[in-house]
Amino acid sequence: MTQHPSLRPTLPTCSTNHNELCQLITASLAAAERHAARLTEQFQAARDHQHKLQAEQRAARTTYQPVHTDTWWDHATPHDLANIIQTAATWAPHDLAALYAMATITDQLQARTGLNLDTLVNRSGSIGGSDLPRRLEHAGTPEVPPGNP
Repeated sequence: MTQHPSLRPTLPTCSTNHNELCQLITASLAAAERHAARLTEQFQAARDHQHKLQAEQRAARTTYQPVHTDTWWDHATPHDLANIIQTAATWAPHDLAALYAMATITDQLQARTGLNLDTLVNRSGSIGGSDLPRRLEHAGTPEVPPGNP
């Protein structure tokens, strides 16, 4: 634990005349120094967490940014689309870029395939999941009851 430089020189040397008061002041200064060290540690942990969150957000934006280009849509697989939908949906409540990506996905999916993302997602009850690529592949195919060809 590092000691705050402005506190260290102010620690008094106690004389016998004011020993009790001096000990109280010394203890208070030491407690304040410990408190300042804890606050410094908490601030550093919060800053580290913020940097990690910002890095994760940058990575997520890199993931869903391609949905704004025709080239991506021309080559995207259901698995690619499922990954982007899941990432953008996760970040949408916290990131306007993700919300914009979700709007683009919804529009492009409707325009290119006739699929409605909201309907597709509501069938399963979740936006993510390992079966989303399969749902995207078969969403436009009418279901055939069992036993019928």
